[in-house]
Amino acid sequence: MTNPLPSTLAVAFWSLLFLLSLSSRPVFGLTEDKIAAFHSKIASELQAAKIRGAAYAFRGPGMDGPVLGAYGLTASSDDSPPMETDTAFQLASLSKPFTGAAVGTLLEQGLLSSLDDDICNVFNDTGPTLADGSVNTACRNPAYPDIPVTWRMIVTHRSSMVRGLPRAAGDVEVSYGPTGVNYIVEVAGNPTCPIDDVVQFYEDLLVDKDTETTVGQSDGYNVHWYSLAEQDVGGIWNASYPPGQREEYSNVAVGYIAALVEHLTEQAFPDYAQDNVFAVVGMNQTAWFHTDLSNDTIVAMPTYPYDDATESWTDVGHYCWANYADGQLHSSIQDLAAYADLLVDSYGVGTLWSNETAWEYVFGCQAEDETGTRISEQDCEFALSWGYLNNEKKATMGWPHPFEQLDWTNGMVHDGSEFGIATDAFILPEAKSYSIILFSTEGVDVDYFVEGIIHEGMSSLLDMGAPAGSPVVLMVVLWSLFN
Repeated sequence: MTNPLPSTLAVAFWSLLFLLSLSSRPVFGLTEDKIAAFHSKIASELQAAKIRGAAYAFRGPGMDGPVLGAYGLTASSDDSPPMETDTAFQLASLSKPFTGAAVGTLLEQGLLSSLDDDICNVFNDTGPTLADGSVNTACRNPAYPDIPVTWRMIVTHRSSMVRGLPRAAGDVEVSYGPTGVNYIVEVAGNPTCPIDDVVQFYEDLLVDKDTETTVGQSDGYNVHWYSLAEQDVGGIWNASYPPGQREEYSNVAVGYIAALVEHLTEQAFPDYAQDNVFAVVGMNQTAWFHTDLSNDTIVAMPTYPYDDATESWTDVGHYCWANYADGQLHSSIQDLAAYADLLVDSYGVGTLWSNETAWEYVFGCQAEDETGTRISEQDCEFALSWGYLNNEKKATMGWPHPFEQLDWTNGMVHDGSEFGIATDAFILPEAKSYSIILFSTEGVDVDYFVEGIIHEGMSSLLDMGAPAGSPVVLMVVLWSLFN
């Protein structure tokens, strides 16, 4: 690839910004020279990949904490502030594990008795049947009205809800906002952000057959969400199979968790997550909406790929969408590393949940089929809204030496992509290892970059080098399933 900033002065400028942004936290057993060499090689790869901004955390076997780094600028303009390890990024689908963590705290607090609780239980006035005797489609697939939809089904993508929200006329993103942001050609988005009335939105989407709504309002007209879903995707509930029978990755279902939590707790979901997850862990640059971040938190601007013709990047703009709990969390690499450290050091036991809650509901395979039988370890894909890894998956995933030597028990993985965003995290609690990578540029050859950064982490820092040209390595796997 050609260098987007080819001059000697430009290279020196980027290098200075990069070095200024590095974490100063000492890591036991690693010399300053090793850490500097690691960062230098990553900086070279990031520059060659024409990435506007990135941040990353790496912790390998035997390390008592992560090496953190940040690179580039926080927006397309050359006058933008440099990336720092406390810069907040939109996480896209890497948000989902935190939605799952909120469910874990509901279980710990006894607000849910089990993941097998019927989601109809949160609708105290109705339950599974409405006053007129019809099925309550807020919590039942109308094609299978006698089969309960459980929290377990929601968090393991087996609810029978479809993957994504409907579009108008097949290609207009009416669930996004604000209008005028440069993130997609066909937009009929909400006039302002955030779109936070998630309870009303899902009521309109799942139940209300008659009323148009301003939640998801487009330019000049309101949206009839129930009818739009029927027209575009055949309804939000898939009629071809019952809840529990099949795994179908569903942004709609994970987004619905926010509304269900609000029904259950009578507290706004962003506030519940802040009080019971982020504040408890000490995640001070984390919030569902970038407008809720502290005034001194700089937020990375999503950008389109580098344009060779104009020799520049283009800002996407900050944006939002209605089912925000599936991907709109904002957080810094410092905060994400703090959360990962908690998991690899203690599984969060004693901080977020008890030992009993952790091992019954949070970690390990949580997916069950329609008969209530737990999915086999080899076939299980999900724990609590994050991808589930275990040692049985090593052979089929083809991980090279020496990474197959590590213990994958209760491993966690998720990635994310949105307009101008790419993210990934891979956590191995038993190996006390993880990597988290955040990009503020879309269209990146992430496979190539991930291969390089993790190879350098294991070789430069830990002298556990993988063969050059190895396929995707230790701590990151990009599953298009999670996009």
